[in-house]
Amino acid sequence: MIRTPAEGTRHDIRQKLTTANATTIYTGSAKIRAIIAAINFCNITGGAVTVDLWINDGSSDFYFMKGFTVNGVTSFMDVPATIENGDTLKVQASGANIIDVVGVIVEQTPQTSRHGP
Repeated sequence: MIRTPAEGTRHDIRQKLTTANATTIYTGSAKIRAIIAAINFCNITGGAVTVDLWINDGSSDFYFMKGFTVNGVTSFMDVPATIENGDTLKVQASGANIIDVVGVIVEQTPQTSRHGP
């Protein structure tokens, strides 16, 4: 079961990977805490394909998966991960026009405490 943060604005990801190059599917922005709630990869051809998924912080790549084989539909992220300001969430398939990516990012804005300074 996927645990989804209770509060925030839902941002849906819908991306056809039309190239075998890295594709940015989400970019973190200032004053928003973005939480990856779920990402699904669907192999729409049934052919052999691998997928890489990572966050780039502007200077380094941090991989969630690399060379992961997708047969049919594969769900990823049963524990939420956070995307910070300036981070990019990227995905790359080993072939073009093979993978559809569908996911949910929950965007939260900082809340001011009502209990004083």
